[in-house]
Amino acid sequence: MPVKSVSLKNPVDYCGFQWTVKATRNNDASKKPLDQFTGLVETSIGAFRIPQFAGKIFKSATEVARLSGGSTSTVQSMGSISSTLGGIANATSFAACFVAVPAAGKSIVGLAHGRVTGTKVLDSINKTADATAYLAYATLLFTSNEPVKVVGDIASVVADGTGVIQKARDLHQAINIKASLAGKKCTNIKKSLGEYIKLKWIELSKEITALATGVLGLLGLMLGGLIVPAIVLLTISLASTVLAITSHFFKANMDLKVTFTQEAIA
Repeated sequence: MPVKSVSLKNPVDYCGFQWTVKATRNNDASKKPLDQFTGLVETSIGAFRIPQFAGKIFKSATEVARLSGGSTSTVQSMGSISSTLGGIANATSFAACFVAVPAAGKSIVGLAHGRVTGTKVLDSINKTADATAYLAYATLLFTSNEPVKVVGDIASVVADGTGVIQKARDLHQAINIKASLAGKKCTNIKKSLGEYIKLKWIELSKEITALATGVLGLLGLMLGGLIVPAIVLLTISLASTVLAITSHFFKANMDLKVTFTQEAIA
């Protein structure tokens, strides 16, 4: 069984800062898959992701059926199921709002009082854009107002774009800190960093595919039509959702969790 907690005795230097890396046992890893799935569904984001995933599956299947010459009734039936699931996903956006909006508000207050600087400014932008997107999509339950959807799409692209930068930054940091540990006897720290790096690759891939979906969708809106086949856009969008769910289960099954504590070098 992994150690409960272990930290580096001597902090490593990286980018002008000293970093203390700490590995702790991940208690979620001992849970059964069904319990982990229940844990996902019980979260506001999970409640949104599951119907979103199902809706995209049926939407992709509808497009495949249409392209392969399926009967009109089949295409219409699958399209109806897809729309219903999409509506459920929009409804659960409200649940996500209760998490995203307060987080964005806290970041904005911190920014206004000068407590948010450097990379945390990017985090504030990400949280604010994410909250705006959730609010816009939730509003679509009551109105089919196209401008509201456009606001949501633009905010979503901003959130995904800043997300790409954040995940790339986290990945770069972890890779370099792990490299600085070469030759040091800290097996658990290295193991936790290795799992953390894999997680960040998954999260970065999710952000990239989500950003690609959003950008292609906005370009199609600006140009008056899709610039890639619908099935391609759906595949990229579905990949983003799959990666988001995958990251949850990968994180839940990591043997060790890793945290970084940063201090400026005097």
